[in-house]
Amino acid sequence: MTWLLILGPPIGVLLIVLVVAATGGTRQVRLDAALARRRAVEDIPGFVAGDCVIGEDGATALVADASSAAIAVGYAMGARVAVRKIGAGELRSWRIDARTLVLDVDDFARAKFRIALADGLAEPWRLRLSALEPADIAA
Repeated sequence: MTWLLILGPPIGVLLIVLVVAATGGTRQVRLDAALARRRAVEDIPGFVAGDCVIGEDGATALVADASSAAIAVGYAMGARVAVRKIGAGELRSWRIDARTLVLDVDDFARAKFRIALADGLAEPWRLRLSALEPADIAA
């Protein structure tokens, strides 16, 4: 009986880990432009997907709304893609550090996005991001 009390919990945890791994719980989705645009249109009512840029890690994406100044940030969460719309006034600050675009948004669950981009891909987003920040913030 003592051996069951000692070995039972670790064996139970091991079984849970094996079930999660067997059902694909450890997979990470890799974004591409088509997936990022599709998810932005599906998840954000009235969103019209425009320009899109994918982070070098394939885990983050920016999608411009062709009908407004808003953008959508898509990010991998395991095997799924979450999308966050950033409209006017929702961007606390942003900056471009070398090849990394850093967005600080007004969101409790995910307040900061770091998107590593290939050379020259961050710069075209400068004007669009400037339109989203509050008037008292400068990039």
